[in-house]
Amino acid sequence: MRYLRLMVAGLFLGIWLLLAACNTSTSNSNDFFTKDKEWTQDIPSDAEIVSPEEFQKRVEAGELDIITPAVLEAQEQARQKEYQDNIAFLQNLPDKSSYLTDLLESAAAMPSYEADRSMVMSDGQTVLLLGVGVEIASAVESYKALHSVENVLDDYTMTYNLMPDTLKAQAATPDSLKGKSLAEVQTALANLDTLLGTLSETALDGVKLETNTTTLLQPQATPIAGAGTDIDVICKPPIGLVSQFWFPLKNFISPIKWQGGRGTCWAFAAIGAIESRERVQNDNPVNLSEQFFVNKVKQDWDSSDNMDGYWPEKALKEAADHNQALPTEDFWTYNQSVNRSSETDYANSCDDKYKGDCSNTAHQSRRVCTKRLIGKNCGNVTYKFTGSGVAASRVTYLWESGEDRFDLNRYRLLLSQGHVLIATFPVYPGFRNAASGFVTDYTTTKNPAFHVVQIVGFISNQELARQGLSSNIGGGGYFIIKNSGGCKTGDAGYFYIPAQYVDTLFTSLSSLNLDTKRGEVWNYDQAGGTLPATIEIKTNPVRVDLGVSINLADFFKVTHPIATSVNLSVSDRTDGKHDIHSGGWTIRGGFPPSLPYTFKRLGKYKLELIATTNKVSTSDPTFPASTVTATLNVDVVNTPPSIDLLHDGKAYQGEDFPITAFVRDRNETDGQKLCLNTKWSVDAP
Repeated sequence: MRYLRLMVAGLFLGIWLLLAACNTSTSNSNDFFTKDKEWTQDIPSDAEIVSPEEFQKRVEAGELDIITPAVLEAQEQARQKEYQDNIAFLQNLPDKSSYLTDLLESAAAMPSYEADRSMVMSDGQTVLLLGVGVEIASAVESYKALHSVENVLDDYTMTYNLMPDTLKAQAATPDSLKGKSLAEVQTALANLDTLLGTLSETALDGVKLETNTTTLLQPQATPIAGAGTDIDVICKPPIGLVSQFWFPLKNFISPIKWQGGRGTCWAFAAIGAIESRERVQNDNPVNLSEQFFVNKVKQDWDSSDNMDGYWPEKALKEAADHNQALPTEDFWTYNQSVNRSSETDYANSCDDKYKGDCSNTAHQSRRVCTKRLIGKNCGNVTYKFTGSGVAASRVTYLWESGEDRFDLNRYRLLLSQGHVLIATFPVYPGFRNAASGFVTDYTTTKNPAFHVVQIVGFISNQELARQGLSSNIGGGGYFIIKNSGGCKTGDAGYFYIPAQYVDTLFTSLSSLNLDTKRGEVWNYDQAGGTLPATIEIKTNPVRVDLGVSINLADFFKVTHPIATSVNLSVSDRTDGKHDIHSGGWTIRGGFPPSLPYTFKRLGKYKLELIATTNKVSTSDPTFPASTVTATLNVDVVNTPPSIDLLHDGKAYQGEDFPITAFVRDRNETDGQKLCLNTKWSVDAP
């Protein structure tokens, strides 16, 4: 009996050692799968199901964030409390503006936080706009900023640094205002607007008549097949003010985009402003990922599974505070969710055609769940980008509805010096029904939805009169609005809104807090000049074979910081001039061009490449086009043929011995000629 007991004890010990050796987890699963981590509802239909071991491993590696119904409920309760706190803050303000009074009246009819609201536009398209809850939060933040000495001094410094030296001499320096009261800095800021009013319309806006309407804005990038896109269709050129005038930001605006069935106008406005900043300051025509930006806000920084709405100033501040670099569109392409059920139902957000990561939520992180014998667990995939990317920017608030002043001259200066303005406004009938892009109807409605756009230019009444257009626009002229409703809205995605309309009916303006750095492209364009192309010769000389068709485009590359195409001539200058190619040459936005050519004789060739760029700014028709020249040297050789002799077995005297010859000659494509020129001989043994 003792012997048997020892054997049993040894058996249990062996099993225990085996299990211990197989358990490589960093923690005991009994300690990990605790009650507070359980998912107590039905597993979402879009969730990936994995084993408990895999789920635990991915959480511990930081690849999943555990979610529970209790956590989601706590997020909603916190948001509801913040909503009530924000309402109380605005109610306690003395001398509330009519904008805040109307906003509080809307909130009284909306006891729960409203982030999103759908609206049908004049073209029948349903868009998802921002609800009262978002506008309440945005109003509180803008009010606090505009009553902060730090923000107002940032505004002053930004404006002052962009002014002509003659006007700076008449204004207080930013350093002299440090330590001053809010009222003193606000008075100094008003003085800047007054000084700017002494400039001529042309000097303030930098706007000129456009003389070549074929040179317009940068085209949209080609969508990535099957992986989502932030555009709807390739836009036709606008026919309104955008085509009739050259304005300073005209060539520094990213393409018109479409937010689709999601309430993400705030992300498109914020990302669009960053994209323009990169063009203005860094000669970098980048297309950034709105999908990633929305995900970081809605999953990491202000978590919400079921609310799209937000405001751009807070989102950009979060990105800057977290030092989050912004990746390009191909990192995570945008999902337009065109089949989404409604503003409160995220079902069908993930279209079958969309191949990127997705879930039926606001953040669209993939959801992963596991089933255990006694419970379930779920988590969201975490998305991290640590590459070089593009830096975010903090925002300076410029104006909120109800202020005593609307500093139109300062806003015009900012636009003329490369600052895109971010604007929030209630969507009234005048905007909804502006089929041609021109807003003329000032009608208001109770409890509106809100929208965020970019302001990219200003056309004054004086410039309108020079074009023979109606020049009695309220407030002094039109602001040019870049919308995120796609090409089919307004004038190919642009709207023209009177300055008076913005002053009386918009709710806030802000701008990225940029310094005075400007890129080479910006400086050339503002001077009315032409930006030269660059021809890069990849290999020089290049060695090619006689009689073999090659693609000469493999040996050079033409680039340009703005243009999508140039006029390119390629000629053989070896003994005279023989044209090989003369015509347009695509740089971006289409298929890479090719230049097939076959050299007919041996020797050394000298090819001359000339790239001619039309004017980027066409306001001065006398300014010449820009030309750049490069030389490509080519050595044409006759590569010897190759012969492979294949045979099988041994050779015997008096018996046939088959030998197969594979003859190849790169310089001879005619097989019959090749055979005729092949000679056979056999030596005596």
